[in-house]
Amino acid sequence: MKMKPPRNPTPLSKGYPGKGKKPTDRARQDNILIRLLEGAKQYPKRTALLRSRNGPKASTSYGELLDRIERIASGLLKLGIKKGDSVALISENRPEWTIADFSIMATGGVTVPIYTNLSLQQLAYQLKHSRARWIFLSAGPHLQNILAIREKLPQLKGLVFLEDDLPEGHGEPDLSLPQLEELGQEDRRPIEILASKVASPDPATIVYTSGTSSQWPKGVLLSHRNFLAEKEAVGGMLLLQPEDLLVSFLPLSHILQRVVDTVVLLEGATLAYCADMDTVPEKLREFRPHLLVGVPRTYEKIQNLIMENLLYSSPPLKEVYQRIFRWMEGEYLRGDEGLRAPPGFKVPLRWIKKRAVQKIRDRMGARLRCCFCAGAPLPRELEAFFSVIQMPLFNVYGMTELTGAVTANYPARHKPGTVGLPLTGCELGFAEDGEILVRGKMVTEGYHRPGRPLEKASDENGWFATGDIGQLDADGFLSITGRKKELLITAAGKNIPPQPIEGKLRRSPYVKQAMVIGDGRKYLTALIVPAFGKLEPLALKRRILFMNRAELLEHPKIRALFNDVVEEVNKDLSRFETLKRFALLQDPFTQEAGELTPTNRLRRQIIERHYRREIAEMYWGRE
Repeated sequence: MKMKPPRNPTPLSKGYPGKGKKPTDRARQDNILIRLLEGAKQYPKRTALLRSRNGPKASTSYGELLDRIERIASGLLKLGIKKGDSVALISENRPEWTIADFSIMATGGVTVPIYTNLSLQQLAYQLKHSRARWIFLSAGPHLQNILAIREKLPQLKGLVFLEDDLPEGHGEPDLSLPQLEELGQEDRRPIEILASKVASPDPATIVYTSGTSSQWPKGVLLSHRNFLAEKEAVGGMLLLQPEDLLVSFLPLSHILQRVVDTVVLLEGATLAYCADMDTVPEKLREFRPHLLVGVPRTYEKIQNLIMENLLYSSPPLKEVYQRIFRWMEGEYLRGDEGLRAPPGFKVPLRWIKKRAVQKIRDRMGARLRCCFCAGAPLPRELEAFFSVIQMPLFNVYGMTELTGAVTANYPARHKPGTVGLPLTGCELGFAEDGEILVRGKMVTEGYHRPGRPLEKASDENGWFATGDIGQLDADGFLSITGRKKELLITAAGKNIPPQPIEGKLRRSPYVKQAMVIGDGRKYLTALIVPAFGKLEPLALKRRILFMNRAELLEHPKIRALFNDVVEEVNKDLSRFETLKRFALLQDPFTQEAGELTPTNRLRRQIIERHYRREIAEMYWGRE
């Protein structure tokens, strides 16, 4: 693969330390567990994990964390877990998730994190493919799926429930977590001894990718070396202090949240858990975090909550506040961060800055220094809003095969509209077609193939091809301009990335989801899922009568509304990028239908298959 050299490469560190030393010394430098141990011994009473601010078992100290890891790991060894064995983890975010993860690694085992919302078919595939011998899980709705496929998993030995007691109807070989700890106590092994047997290149986890182009994802194998390289990269981005607290709310099956949580613990800070993403605003008030890592959808929910309940004001005053905020966002987006207000705005603007912004910050815990956003493109309007309320939102770029983030904006250096600078230890390059290439110790060795050697992920020179199209500016900041595999190549040979157009459509309050069509076609069209929570009240306000959603979407006034939305998007596009037609869908794209990945990315091929008729109607008689 031919490449153009990056303009501002970040040099790789000169080799990994520890070569030629005895195993214990190598582990001391290269092993996640030893790093945790060395730090935790200095502050055993400091809070490591928080379940809540009050109540029994609300917190776990670093000393208690190490104690539980020793007992659980020893229990797993008694159950027959050997070095290299896979153990699955299926649960919402909670302290036991992290404790189980470290315990599996302490045995030399490989953690397989699995999303709780997978379909039965996807769940069975990942458990079979990873050859998971035991499963740690909570007694949530996903338990029924496990029971439904259990007899089809011959390699599975049993279940370990994260609750204090076994659910009704369960017995041997299944155990509760306290039972496993009791088993380990009988033949307890010090964590120093356990960890000294784990070397840097040993696998730590198999993380299944989203699989946007097909139903079956790949299992990315990540080693302790990958995690430690990413720790150095992300640690420089977060700049954690020992007194810092971070709320863990993205599913821990998501590589970025898991890596960030690991960094928090290796730096001696505190992790608090949020099991339900819908309760994030409440958890922010409860835990008062210093840092936050999320995806755009999370921050959109926070923004909507703020704007809809702004200062609990009466409707007239609330509308004034909202207009002022929108004006401030507009000034920011035009590059006027000084916010030079017209004469009539000076007094209310000063009042907003002094009181309204502070009240909003108070409702989000009052201690947030900054927020990081990953997983999808960050809309500029969202970035602007958080800057206005003095909680800067920084864009981050990475993927599972790279053990998380490889570029980021952060307080010291950031540029709006980009995904930031390369992090420590990450080197960027570009193929001839603009595809972003990454090299560094955070790059996976390859994809897991049961019973066979790894499928290599990098070329002979160590470059990993991301599939994303991008470019570096003169200051070294990376911008993502499209996705190579998702580029639409029209009949005229035009290469068009669909994501920017879809993002523009979603900016309308009446659009929930959108997918652009046009590969091999003469022009572009779009499948649009309306935001019915906004659209239906609008229809009633305009006295549009409808019996069901199908009738609503066929109404001329509703068609005209969405035609205006599309025309507004088309204004900023080149002629060959404009949308010529659109179809309104009654049902959203869902994970259950296989149309979305667990991280809510579009599975384009599957969606096109499901909506063949609607797509065909947009092109009939027009090709």
